[in-house]
Parts: sequence; structure tokens; C-alpha cells
Amino acid sequence: MWVRERQHYTFVCEEGAPEAPVMVYRVHDLREVQSWLFGWGTAVEVLSPPELRAALAEEARRRLMKLESPAQVNNSSSFPNTS
Repeated sequence: MWVRERQHYTFVCEEGAPEAPVMVYRVHDLREVQSWLFGWGTAVEVLSPPELRAALAEEARRRLMKLESPAQVNNSSSFPNTS
């Protein structure tokens, strides 16, 4: 299980059965772990606190809305034109 090898620095302990572990973290601010958790995609489920679950759900909704809307092309990009 990769999460055991790629722990966030706020890791405290592992609980539960080996086939379904529960990782415990102690953070000062929930934003400390949000991006890291998103990096796990659907392989992660946040059990608590409810505020973190809600924040991740809201971020997922914003990302989905952005992907479902037409792409915004910025013609003033600093990338060179390769055409």
C-alpha cells in the first residue's frame, strides 16, 4: 500500500485492519492536507472531520464544473506559438 510509503508530514498513526487501514493525521489547518489528499484521487476517503470532507467535495465540484465548461483560451499566453 503506497500510502504507507508516501506519508504526509502530519501523520500520527495507523489504525484498523491491514487490508483497510485508517491513517490518522494531526493538522493545524485543514488546508495543509487538502492538495495531498486530492493527489490520491478516488483511492482515498476522508472519514473526518466533516469540514474536510465538505471542503474536498466543494473542490471536486469546482474542478468538475471547470472541466465540463468550454476551455478558456488565453491568447496572451507566454508560450511560444508553435504553428
